[in-house]
Amino acid sequence: MKKIYSLLLGLVLCAINPLYAQNVNWVRSTYGDCLYHTNEKFTWSGDCNSGYCDGFGTITWVDGSKYIGNLSMGMNSGFGTQYYANGQKLYEGQWLNDKKNGFGKLYDADGYLMFKGNFINGEHEDIKLLNNLADIVCPFILDKVFDGGNNLRYQCVGFYPSNADNFRIYIRMLFDGDIVTTNHYAFTLVLKSEAPFIDFVDYNETTQNYLLYKSVKVGAQLYQEISEYLKEHSN
Repeated sequence: MKKIYSLLLGLVLCAINPLYAQNVNWVRSTYGDCLYHTNEKFTWSGDCNSGYCDGFGTITWVDGSKYIGNLSMGMNSGFGTQYYANGQKLYEGQWLNDKKNGFGKLYDADGYLMFKGNFINGEHEDIKLLNNLADIVCPFILDKVFDGGNNLRYQCVGFYPSNADNFRIYIRMLFDGDIVTTNHYAFTLVLKSEAPFIDFVDYNETTQNYLLYKSVKVGAQLYQEISEYLKEHSN
């Protein structure tokens, strides 16, 4: 389950990373007394302008996570790279007013590329499209592959690349078995533009046991529906 936790970590970084925490404050650097838009203690390797971190440099938080790139008056602005505490890239690309804006790449903590494309105010521009697609795909998988279930939950956790003809879409699915059993299913559904078109990864033991006894034969049909949907809704 390691990979999916990393994927979800990347998507909810707004809740846990200093750059995107709610009610972000201004904190002075440990050395140099320069202001930066964060809630955590940090060090700054660059210049100060009117008391703010400014220009090119490195922000390093106490947990070891970093931002290396351009700043404007204490906020990420221009090109910059954000790193997890383990040293892996979190985001590489353009920033504006402390949010991802413009072209960039978003990675999980293991270095896996989750999103590549344009970001608008911190969100991938295709996230609404992908979540709408999940609304179609997940009930289909639940019915055709698993013969139904209860309490279905799902969320798109990755999309690469942003292309209607060549793509991989990652959707986390969780649901319960019928009312007679207490089985709980959890896995990441991978939708691909090449055969076998669908795959299941990061699954729990219940899902693994089920898939051993049931052949998945709906991939080609699902691929056709996804391709038509993306081509119809993509710019």
